[in-house]
Amino acid sequence: MACGARRLHPTGLAGVNPVIPRFFKRLLLVCVVVLAVVYASDYLFLRIRIAATFAGEPYETVTIYEATATKNGRVEIFFDRPLPEVCVRSLFPHLGHTPCWYLNRSHIKLIT
Repeated sequence: MACGARRLHPTGLAGVNPVIPRFFKRLLLVCVVVLAVVYASDYLFLRIRIAATFAGEPYETVTIYEATATKNGRVEIFFDRPLPEVCVRSLFPHLGHTPCWYLNRSHIKLIT
């Protein structure tokens, strides 16, 4: 080996403990699996609520008002045209509907 030449680590990263990249790969895999399980269980519970009438109403209607930004920086809200929007009671969007917790945060939809 020549003087001053650096030796490469088996992982390709000089001076890095080989356990650290493996730990982060496993951590990323665990996070993806947990997210997939939560999403699938949320979808399953929604489908059960749709199929069984005793489990509660899976859909809800929220009234949304459209708004637009004016040239002076203000927002003009159009209260004369309320839009009923169907949402699902779940954590994630399913079946083409937005979750109700997200729509209830703001009843104003900004259009451009």
